[in-house]
Amino acid sequence: MKQLLAFSFCFLFFQLALCQHYYSNIIVVQASVYKLVKPAIDDLQLQLTKSTRVKFSIIKSDSLYKTGIQIVKLDPIKDSIFDKRLNPSNDDNFLLISNGKTNLKIISYTEQGIINGVYTFLDTLGFRWYHPGELWAHTPKLKDVRLKCNNLFAPDFVLRSFFGTWGVPRNPIVDKANYVNVQWWMWTYRNRFGG
Repeated sequence: MKQLLAFSFCFLFFQLALCQHYYSNIIVVQASVYKLVKPAIDDLQLQLTKSTRVKFSIIKSDSLYKTGIQIVKLDPIKDSIFDKRLNPSNDDNFLLISNGKTNLKIISYTEQGIINGVYTFLDTLGFRWYHPGELWAHTPKLKDVRLKCNNLFAPDFVLRSFFGTWGVPRNPIVDKANYVNVQWWMWTYRNRFGG
């Protein structure tokens, strides 16, 4: 019995030690916002899990947690005095705020701002997407995903896009799931195209 208790304590201590380097392995997002930016949040979970080899969970909650990566979409009317640096009329800007220890907040008034925040956070950690598809992605091996920051990010250019030939025309008979177009779409999100 004592051995089992000692093992349980050691396992719990190990889990707590791991959680301290990964913002408790949770991503907290408002349920209504999750529906709007689901591909980006799911990708954040996937990328962090791949790079740390620690499972990140998504919690859909309107309450703020003391720990975790928190995705916060503000209401332009109710939250207009939240932080004067954040411009409600700019669809692309967002705040990345973290104490460097327990939580990180990605805050914006818009869905596009949240998406930009998710991928700027991953970019800051060293993730790169050079071309559509996982073959062209660089996933760093991370032991710690914490950052200490309090920054406003806003693109310097309103129109940010890419016009490529996209290779050969898509064949809906061969690509029934529209996989190629989805890969290009994700690549533009990951590289924060917009406008």
